[in-house]
Amino acid sequence: MKFNFEGKHFWRILIGLGTIIILLLVFQLGMYIGFRKANFSYRWGENYHKTFGGPSISMIDNFQGRDLVNGHGITGIVAKVENGAIIMKDPNGVEKILNITPQTLLKRGSDTITITDVKIDDRLVVVGSPKNDGTIDAEIIRDFYGKN
Repeated sequence: MKFNFEGKHFWRILIGLGTIIILLLVFQLGMYIGFRKANFSYRWGENYHKTFGGPSISMIDNFQGRDLVNGHGITGIVAKVENGAIIMKDPNGVEKILNITPQTLLKRGSDTITITDVKIDDRLVVVGSPKNDGTIDAEIIRDFYGKN
C-alpha cells in the first residue's frame, strides 16, 4: 500500500487534523483562564468578610441596611502602624489591614504626609483595592482629624 503525500485527500486530512489541534488548544486555554478566574473568585469570596467586615447575620434576616458592607472605601480609627501597613478598626470594630505602597497618597487636610505621621487613634478615610488575602491596597488615605 502506497501513501500519496501529494494528493488532495492527504492535504484535507492534514488541514482537518491541524484544525482539530488548534481548536483543542483554544479550548484548553479557555479552561485555564476559566479556572484562574474561578479560583480568584473563590479565594476573594473566602476572604470577603475579612476585607469588608461583612454582615454579622444574613442580609435576609437584617434587611434594614445596618450591616451592609462597604465597597472600596472604609473609615475608622488607627489601631497600629507597622511594617509599611496600617491596621485600623472600622465603626463596627472590625480590624482592616491597609497595605501602603509608594503610590499611596496620604493627606492631612491639604498637606501631604508620610506613614510615619500617622499615629494611633487618628481617624482615617481610605479608598483602596481589596486583595484576596483580606487586606486592602490603599490608594488614598485622608486624615481629617489627625493630630498635628
